Amino acid sequence: MEGAVAGLRESKREARLRGITEAAIALFSERGFEATTMEAIAEAAGLGTGTLYNYFPSKAELLLGIIALRTPPFAEELERIAAAAKASPEAALMKAVDTYLESFSFYPRLLWRDFAVTCLSKGLPLFSMIEEVDAPFIACFEAIAGASLRQPAGSERSTLLARNMYSIFFHSIMVYLSDESLDERGLRKRIGMQLGELIGKHEGARGGTNDEE
Repeated sequence: MEGAVAGLRESKREARLRGITEAAIALFSERGFEATTMEAIAEAAGLGTGTLYNYFPSKAELLLGIIALRTPPFAEELERIAAAAKASPEAALMKAVDTYLESFSFYPRLLWRDFAVTCLSKGLPLFSMIEEVDAPFIACFEAIAGASLRQPAGSERSTLLARNMYSIFFHSIMVYLSDESLDERGLRKRIGMQLGELIGKHEGARGGTNDEE
């Protein structure tokens, strides 16, 4: 009996999350992130505003929560890319970038721009918020960095390289959001060149299987 009740509760929760997701995406796409209110999302989802806040404490966390719900298939692909990184770090790098951009382009550029501007104007930790959602992508970068250096993915040097790679990637995304002349093809080329150069600089510094120089 308790299992049945728990199952009904979970089904109700999942139904509410779907309703919130559909309502939020529709309103964000129509009005933009900044102009959309939590009250409007709650009304469109058929919920009370208080109930919506129980699921998501803020509009920014709501958007990131929606993005996280779409992460599992991409995370699985990134795991496959990471597992094959030793064969060709450069090829793995571009596959990882393409996987990320596929997920990123699901939402309009205007929505991402509004989100970034809103977070920055309100003093929200944009980088750390996105970084949390991007955890599978960062883990893939660490595997690629380790393969490039011929060191374990969790080593100090490979972790540092992966962090630098992600910082460059994030900066390129921010440039893309602010520069209308840069399309997705140009963004991919920019990221590929910058990250390729970074990995290339470490080719001559490849070590063994540990952190010893």
